[in-house]
Amino acid sequence: MVNDSNTTINQSKYTMRTAEFNLLFKTYEGYFRKVARFMTRNQYDSEDLFQESLLKMYSRFDQFKQGTNFKNWGHTVIKNTFINWLRKNKLKRTTNIDEGIPNINLALSESNAGELNLLKEEIDSAIDNIGEAYKESILLLIKGYSYEEISKKTHTPIGTVKSRIHLGRKQLKSLLKSHI
Repeated sequence: MVNDSNTTINQSKYTMRTAEFNLLFKTYEGYFRKVARFMTRNQYDSEDLFQESLLKMYSRFDQFKQGTNFKNWGHTVIKNTFINWLRKNKLKRTTNIDEGIPNINLALSESNAGELNLLKEEIDSAIDNIGEAYKESILLLIKGYSYEEISKKTHTPIGTVKSRIHLGRKQLKSLLKSHI
């Protein structure tokens, strides 16, 4: 039986790097979970983001430079994973000119089409029930206009536009809280 010393050295380096990763990761695990939750604003999506980021951090730990900030490195991995996730899952939007409210193109099955139509009707109704100033800003935002474009289009200062959108979202959230 031949003892290959290079294999033994490589295994011990691997074991040390794994132990180092585990120690560093455990130190910042709570922080990484909070970052994922903040980015997704959804418990289930945050778990997915957290796990996917964990796998990327572990598989790319050899790229982490000793002596640099692991917390910042991990935060960057989570942020980039989230950005890639957004790009992959971006919904295609089209605007229905008759209604002024965008339709979201989803692959509908027969079982959820009615439910989705009902939900859309409830959202449309909620938008109709918020203040007119809020409604105008929210609809323009939904159509894809930036805050600056909304400000120009409505001849309103940008701070007022941001305030109206914030308060309009708050009202919508309150009206739709049974669906959130």
